[in-house]
Amino acid sequence: MIAIKQQTVLLLCSMLILLAATVSASVDIQEQKVVIDVDYNHFDSENLKFIDVTGTFTLTSSDSTNSTVTPTITGLPADYTVDTISPVTLAPGQSQAVAFTIHVPHKKASGTATIGTLNVKDTTGTVLSSKPLIQNTKSMLSLQELKVTYVTPKDQTEDQSFTDTNSNFKLDNGVKAGSDVKFVFTIQNLFDRNYDSSYSNIDYIELRVEPDDKNLINGTFDEKYKFDSLDARAKENQEITFTVGDNADTTDYIFDITLTGEDGKGFSHEVTRQLQLRVQRANNDVRIVTAEVIPPQVSCEKTIDVNVIVKNYGTSDQTYTTLMIYNKKLGIQENVPYFKLPRYTRSDSVWDRTFSYTLPANIAAGMYPLDVNVAINKDIAADSKSIPVVIGKCATPTQDTTKSGSQINSNTEKAVANVVAPATTIAKKETVATTPTSEKVSVDGSSSTIIKTVEDPYTNEDIIAGILITAVVVIFAFITWFIVLLTKK
Repeated sequence: MIAIKQQTVLLLCSMLILLAATVSASVDIQEQKVVIDVDYNHFDSENLKFIDVTGTFTLTSSDSTNSTVTPTITGLPADYTVDTISPVTLAPGQSQAVAFTIHVPHKKASGTATIGTLNVKDTTGTVLSSKPLIQNTKSMLSLQELKVTYVTPKDQTEDQSFTDTNSNFKLDNGVKAGSDVKFVFTIQNLFDRNYDSSYSNIDYIELRVEPDDKNLINGTFDEKYKFDSLDARAKENQEITFTVGDNADTTDYIFDITLTGEDGKGFSHEVTRQLQLRVQRANNDVRIVTAEVIPPQVSCEKTIDVNVIVKNYGTSDQTYTTLMIYNKKLGIQENVPYFKLPRYTRSDSVWDRTFSYTLPANIAAGMYPLDVNVAINKDIAADSKSIPVVIGKCATPTQDTTKSGSQINSNTEKAVANVVAPATTIAKKETVATTPTSEKVSVDGSSSTIIKTVEDPYTNEDIIAGILITAVVVIFAFITWFIVLLTKK
């Protein structure tokens, strides 16, 4: 009998112990993880080593009696410290928020990282609940603003802005296919100016803007843009312009936006966003795709060709499309009425024609704008272009009187040789030029004025020399005759 009583007492004690343990386990941390938000912008001249960050968590008791517990934080990285958290007494079924303060150094990149564990212990030191402690560090590189300028299917220009408080970006209206879109990004360094500049400068900054479908964009698109170093609180802009493809599908497109940089302590800062836009088509959207003059410049040609391609990018069939080509001075007045253009989704939504025109005789050289206009529904203007017709001078071949002297002189000497008979030559080579005379002669088949010089074969010196020679001959002859006479005697 005594043995049975002893067993009963032991069983009751065990049940009490189990009940006590069950009661102790009824206090829990409500959050799945406890997060502290850290903003390094609070580092300044007075807070160079660490900043105070306050966090909260919620304790919930499901006990039927009062419970006293003690929260603790363990496993913090080096240079992190935490103030002691006072014990908390909870009434049955009560929930209570508990605050704590951690001294946080500048030792993390932006984003989330586990820095320790939050525990709740009872009065015996038994851990009743445990949850991870997460540090969420704000990026000190900010995408402060994104301004988007775009054209709606109703041809209205819209400006829409997003700030760093927006988690993601979505345009309010559709974007017209074939229209231009402009992004203007404003980035900023958020560190305080009073913080150590060797820590607060941000380098290696890169902006990536990546569309999820390259078919959205007409032509090439640069996805990466680099920036110079940014000092604390400094800003910089980046403008990106592109054209939505004429053939882009009418659907939603996503741009992935990523901004990255590295602070003076070597920790990275990153911002990621998404921009959503939807391409839409207007009911009536007929455009001149091509309007060109062939050849682009004419001189002596008598005709020109004008090639025009018109395409329907809209969602409605166009039955009454009209083309007009006009320039009064060129005598061009083309009117092509009522050709059909099926809606964009059809393969035959393109109209292509080439027109030939004879230019007016003696048209002056110059540039003549040729107006090309397209209308729908008989008389509603849809699109227009002005293309230049450039007409140059039609030059005829003429003798160039400024040719090199050797060619002109050669031809001139030949012409003069045919006109002037050769003069009697005298041993003396010195000549006296007389007044030049001019005469028109044919050189290389063209008529030119030739300046010729005729030399006088007898100069004053030649005449004197002739007289002296004649006198000597006469005297010599006289002497010879006299000697002959004396001999005969």
